[in-house]
Amino acid sequence: MTTWPGCGTAGDWPPASSRHQDSPSTARRRAGDAVLDRLIAEGHYAFYHGVGTCRIGDDPATSVVDADMRVHGLDGLRIIDASVVPTVPRAKTHLLVTALAELGAELVAARG
Repeated sequence: MTTWPGCGTAGDWPPASSRHQDSPSTARRRAGDAVLDRLIAEGHYAFYHGVGTCRIGDDPATSVVDADMRVHGLDGLRIIDASVVPTVPRAKTHLLVTALAELGAELVAARG
């Protein structure tokens, strides 16, 4: 499980119902909070950005796409998304994908 510095893990945090102020409306929500807490605890999993699944390289045995993002062994198919990025970036993934899309558009346009 991923932990963030100074935050621990989600299992270390008190349930949401224990963080509410006592009030009439809060008392009515407590039963619903308990259900939500249980659903989150049982069904939540860490989400990781889908990067690094289509390695870029010249060798088809060790990579999926070449430097022009063309899929090895398939004519006319390119992968132009976050999957060609080797690791999760420190910045927003959207920024990188936008740059890749711009590059990909230029590569496709240059092909004629």
